[in-house]
Amino acid sequence: QASPLLLILVPTRELAVQISDQVRDLLAKTDVTHMAVYGGETTSEQVSVINRTQIDVMVATPGRLLDLIDSPKVSLMFVRSL
Repeated sequence: QASPLLLILVPTRELAVQISDQVRDLLAKTDVTHMAVYGGETTSEQVSVINRTQIDVMVATPGRLLDLIDSPKVSLMFVRSL
């Protein structure tokens, strides 16, 4: 189960991809992990990444975030910044 420390909530898939690219560049030389979750991609691929690693920073669209919370593959208990 992913328990991100930072959640970046965005309204569209396109914005999620753009912000995720920026986050990737900012975190390139750190051990901080990140991923983007959004509709239009298969949930199983995103869940596979969640199952393999702890996610520190998550960029998410509301619909997919709710899907993952309900599944329950994501917990927001440890989010420190939104």
